Amino acid sequence: MSENELAPDVLDLIARHLDSMAQVEVLLLRRTRARSWQDYEVAQELRTETRAAAAQLETLAANRLAATDGATPPSYRYEPATSALDRAVDHLRVAYDTRPVTLVNALYGRPARAIRSFADAFRIRPPGEK
Repeated sequence: MSENELAPDVLDLIARHLDSMAQVEVLLLRRTRARSWQDYEVAQELRTETRAAAAQLETLAANRLAATDGATPPSYRYEPATSALDRAVDHLRVAYDTRPVTLVNALYGRPARAIRSFADAFRIRPPGEK
């Protein structure tokens, strides 16, 4: 892998689960699996609006990268649905720390989600994968 490339699992993570650097930054708050975050805590940590943090957390949960306790207001914790997603997030952390421009280019230089969704309709998936 050259200096300007990202690991294949990071590219797949971006293509299937991440839409913005804001989501990446929320996802990378995962210091410990035991830590749960409420939207206002994420907002304080990342110096953003609480509504924006809540939207990012909801999206990460919908994309199987976080889990919620279902309370009101909800708390979220890092809990990827598969070990492959967990490894990809580890590799994402490395890319964030070592190749941030490449990461930004990969996030914002890809086709729109509608195009990806159409293409995914033709992808063969293992049983049980969504």
